[in-house]
Amino acid sequence: MSKSHGKADAGHGSHKASAERTHKVSTKVYEAELYRLQTELVKVQNWAKATGARIVILFEGR
Repeated sequence: MSKSHGKADAGHGSHKASAERTHKVSTKVYEAELYRLQTELVKVQNWAKATGARIVILFEGR
């Protein structure tokens, strides 16, 4: 028995959805957000090392 995951509609969004995907951010905004996210990643790394926690990260995509 196969499962349907709604993939028939994938990539056939409205023009509005397409416009949102191509929105450009300035280099300054991008680098500020990148710095913030990298800081959070280091915090998680330090926490995992200190507590001995094990983490699973799952990347999904096309």
